Amino acid sequence: AHRLGVPPHTAAARLRTITDIGGRYRTIRRSRHSVRLMLAKNPAGWVETLRVLDEDTPVVVAVNAQEADGRDLSWLWDVHFERLRGRQVVVTGERGADLSVRLCYAEVAHWAEPDAVAAIDTLPPGAVELVANYTAFRDLVGRLPGG
Repeated sequence: AHRLGVPPHTAAARLRTITDIGGRYRTIRRSRHSVRLMLAKNPAGWVETLRVLDEDTPVVVAVNAQEADGRDLSWLWDVHFERLRGRQVVVTGERGADLSVRLCYAEVAHWAEPDAVAAIDTLPPGAVELVANYTAFRDLVGRLPGG
């Protein structure tokens, strides 16, 4: 900011107003739920995203395999989904069945709901963490309030 001639205090004040980036990290209300939207695009992003999830909050995990995502889902095996053990987990997305197999091997109890918005609704009232890859995130955000 300084190199561009913006005073540091002005830049800092403007940065504090940023609440989300393209819907990422935003929290929305959906009927009985407060849903934090998280985008994870590659194995490293998934690992880091799973680390920042609130440990006591149910999770919806959405995976597609469209062109923008890459069709090869072998990366699922590079993500330590074991971090989700002991939580309420719902899988969704076009490739929810593939994700379900991976979670079975990770010994993560879960259930599947083909519709991503309905997946949120299967959880008890309260906070929900939603983690999705690129097209699953894009499609879901377009269907939620403020999308």
